[in-house]
Amino acid sequence: MSKGKKTKHPPYRRQKYLCTAGEWRFCQKLEEAVGDRFTVMMQIRVGSLLIVPADDWDRWGRRVAQKSFDFALVARGSSYVAAVVELDDKTHLMPGRRKRDKFLDDACERADLPLIRFKTARRYDVDVIRNTIKDHLPAGATEVRPNDPPPTNASGKPLGWIWKRVQ
Repeated sequence: MSKGKKTKHPPYRRQKYLCTAGEWRFCQKLEEAVGDRFTVMMQIRVGSLLIVPADDWDRWGRRVAQKSFDFALVARGSSYVAAVVELDDKTHLMPGRRKRDKFLDDACERADLPLIRFKTARRYDVDVIRNTIKDHLPAGATEVRPNDPPPTNASGKPLGWIWKRVQ
């Protein structure tokens, strides 16, 4: 087909894998580190987790609409997102990517959503991953038990609503 020729049907093709091989290796270790407490979800759209009021959409919403987090940690037995995880490879050293990372860091901080960054590596230590995540989560975010109130940030504001409790 020549350049510029319009196709009769949309030119969609299947993407076979949700993530890169490196992200998949990290994901397996991440699940091993936190699987007793969290479900690990991949490629979560930033706009699904950072809410922008309609009157601010043109200025701020478009900036999150087409970005995604590498991973989200969802409390088992709920839909509560305790934190998001980014796996930073060497592309994160490029100026444009650093600007994007700074934007996400600031946006997550404003939204009280912990963003935890790991650097890519040949091997990952499960204990290091587990401890890094534990250190970044607010108190109460790792425990979901019957009759517990929803977890809160330092000022007492609820971090999210748990719709199904662990029995």
